[in-house]
Amino acid sequence: MSPGPLVVLLRHGETVWNAEGRFQGQHDTDLSPRGRDQAAAAASALARAVPPRCPVLVTSDLRRARDTAEAVGAALGVEAVVDPRLREIAAGRWQGLLHGEILAHDPVGFAAWRAGDDVRLGGGETPTLAGGRLQESVREHVGSLGSEDCLVVVGHGASIRSGLALLLGQPDLRRVLVPLGNTGTAVLAPTPDGPDGHRWRLQGWNVPPAALADLLGRPAVTSGAVTRA
Repeated sequence: MSPGPLVVLLRHGETVWNAEGRFQGQHDTDLSPRGRDQAAAAASALARAVPPRCPVLVTSDLRRARDTAEAVGAALGVEAVVDPRLREIAAGRWQGLLHGEILAHDPVGFAAWRAGDDVRLGGGETPTLAGGRLQESVREHVGSLGSEDCLVVVGHGASIRSGLALLLGQPDLRRVLVPLGNTGTAVLAPTPDGPDGHRWRLQGWNVPPAALADLLGRPAVTSGAVTRA
């Protein structure tokens, strides 16, 4: 029996701004030395976890994601397709600021964001807009998968969290999911019986790459069984 297609959503490795607690948004930051080590470790783990499925690799065009994807592609023996729809949420005037600085300059907007409201971050995008870009990209790339393929998507924490919630048909789920750590993963398995052509099964959230090989053998949770936030 075919193992069926699989989708792994991978957040990029750490950047200096991540370590400092600065809002990145779509600012094009580089991986830190620790982030490069994380990317290399994630690449090795994916090379152990993905076979026997054939890998298809797609990445955001921001450097921190592209550099993570370069390491993953080298380990999997494939080249990454660059898709700007996978970019992080645009955070407008918040980009480059520490959380305390955002609170000082925009206390109402910051409080709304921390409460999980669907507000424009710093005058940029809402979580739903950013997640919608990722949702559109993943659906498109999944449509070209064979039954034994694995789509690896390298992206960003906020857009992955919001996009995952939209793919599952539960947009409020992003409000309760813990933040996705650097090189943390989400694992989805699509089946062809949902309203948009796929019914999604969530197999894991914020899974360290080293745990993927074990996770892929566990039972999945269908999107219809996920508790609505």
